[in-house]
Amino acid sequence: MKDETCIIHLPGDDMLPFETRVPVIHRISVAAGAVAADEVLDVLERVDLASEVANAVGAFLAEVEREIRQAGLDSHEVTLHAMQAAFLAGFVGRVQQVMMHAGIGVVKH
Repeated sequence: MKDETCIIHLPGDDMLPFETRVPVIHRISVAAGAVAADEVLDVLERVDLASEVANAVGAFLAEVEREIRQAGLDSHEVTLHAMQAAFLAGFVGRVQQVMMHAGIGVVKH
């Protein structure tokens, strides 16, 4: 694994660390995505995954925009698109990590 990319390995995990290939500068977004995925995975049989991903991304971006405003920054100073992409990489990476651990026929390329 490369030091300059984000690794998904949540506290208490018995799964192997998962490299996302997302630059480490976006580690908070990746971690937020992984945590959001865990919350969805816990109730996956009762929810629509596409809707849950859309809701999670919307909530994440709303929180980021709130934090940017509270810090007195211009939102153009922060690349929201890159943060959203990193969040999604964390979300999908975590889903893939869980599926690989469970042996559900998903392989890492």
